[in-house]
Amino acid sequence: MESHIKIKATVPEMNDFFGRDGGVRYMEIKDKRYTEADLNAMSDAKYDSEKFIFSVVYRHMELDKPLTGFFTIAGLEKKMNGLRNAPAAEANAISEKKPSVLEKLRQPLPPPAQDKKKNKDMEL
Repeated sequence: MESHIKIKATVPEMNDFFGRDGGVRYMEIKDKRYTEADLNAMSDAKYDSEKFIFSVVYRHMELDKPLTGFFTIAGLEKKMNGLRNAPAAEANAISEKKPSVLEKLRQPLPPPAQDKKKNKDMEL
């Protein structure tokens, strides 16, 4: 599934993220504060230290719906790692909570409770 999201980060952080995560298919600076001419005229030090808003096409595992909104790189990684671990955690939680139908059938039945009135009548 592909999501069109915005990421706020510096250029070196995005380049590092692009190299690490194979899900980034396309990224472009779409910051309304700067024009293309401003970006070209910007000094290298400021260009590398300024946090820009990147428009990103991010390919990821199938979810109920695509991701939307603004993310930081750390926030996106945390969300994706949480989603990757969630199905296994849910499966473990479900299997721990409820025994299966076969397990219920294999459990021995408790002895029938004896009625106290019957016992008193039998003693007399």
